Amino acid sequence: MPDALERYEALRVTADAEYAAWRNPERPRIDVALDQSSITNGALQTRAALERVAAERNAAVDFGRVHGYGMQWVHPTVQITFPDGATVLYGPVREADAAAIVDEATGRWGAAAALRLGTITGERAGVPSIREHPFFALEPERRLLRNIGLTDPEALNHYLARDGYRASARMLGRHLSEEAVRNALNDSGLTGRGGANFPAGTKWGFL
Repeated sequence: MPDALERYEALRVTADAEYAAWRNPERPRIDVALDQSSITNGALQTRAALERVAAERNAAVDFGRVHGYGMQWVHPTVQITFPDGATVLYGPVREADAAAIVDEATGRWGAAAALRLGTITGERAGVPSIREHPFFALEPERRLLRNIGLTDPEALNHYLARDGYRASARMLGRHLSEEAVRNALNDSGLTGRGGANFPAGTKWGFL
């Protein structure tokens, strides 16, 4: 019987293929950020307007969802991912902006220039990386939030393709005892997220 790591790697084959196809779509895809902040700011109405305009024009675009990139004050936000894998972030995108976004996605580059915030992946002439925005000056690297904007939050295979569950698979594959896992956590210095700086390994020992 295959161990946990072998089974994980088998799952990754399908996950990696699905994620690669999502990152490099056959035709442009418009992803609307759908989280509590964006929905409160009208994201559902924006998505409905985008889908309506695309249907009226029979536009060659697809639609999806992502989690907001963390810039709540510019919601509703929308991303366009092009077939070359470049993803551009726009916001705030209101219902009245739907036509401009569809135009930009379908070849009229510049139609939504006023709404562009930056590129999340890839490059577009004249569009800076979103990481150059002053908001991210104190965030040189994302760890816990590294998948935001880069996955469909409801697609488990996207999480797997981004190394989700790898640490758990490695732990189970090594057949570590509970005590060994707790010791590894304590040796790493990992603490909880409650703010008290309490060692996670010690906390797990209470369970």
